[in-house]
Amino acid sequence: MDEGTLETIRTRLEAPGGPVGEELMKLRAEFPGLRFVVAEAADVIEAPLVSGEGFDLHLIDVRDHCVKMTHRMESAGGVLVAFRKIPSKG
Repeated sequence: MDEGTLETIRTRLEAPGGPVGEELMKLRAEFPGLRFVVAEAADVIEAPLVSGEGFDLHLIDVRDHCVKMTHRMESAGGVLVAFRKIPSKG
């Protein structure tokens, strides 16, 4: 994972378009090596690495059987998208 990938994810989720679920499917197709997890921001206590309009992005380490948060790009195998409000697109 690198900062450019994280910025692309943030930009795509903020762009006007279809439902957020469709945007996540497109991101999964574009970045097949990354895992995407969705949660409510109120359920996440860690500080986000990047914030967008209505959501926060957290890096997750998926190398072991358990998913855990990380701030290290080199160990991130996915992104947790924590929504602060119900997304309304379209």
